[in-house]
Amino acid sequence: MKTTPYGFTIRPYGLTELAQAYFPAHSPGGARRALLSWIDRNAELRQLLHRHPQAASLADVRRGRHVTLTPRQVERIVELLGEP
Repeated sequence: MKTTPYGFTIRPYGLTELAQAYFPAHSPGGARRALLSWIDRNAELRQLLHRHPQAASLADVRRGRHVTLTPRQVERIVELLGEP
């Protein structure tokens, strides 16, 4: 596993799990919606969910299906949004 300079571990995360790292004061659903809102505003992040052949689509995410982000996806999200 890789760790960022500030100690955030890059590993597979469930979308809600990662969202809660970014929005710890929100409920799980609220954190997920907030992270999806950030993703919607960034074309590169939207495409990130479609690039990996095993990754779920944004439509799957919106349907509430469990989504596991790959370490590469998590790393890119952290690069674009900053560390949680």
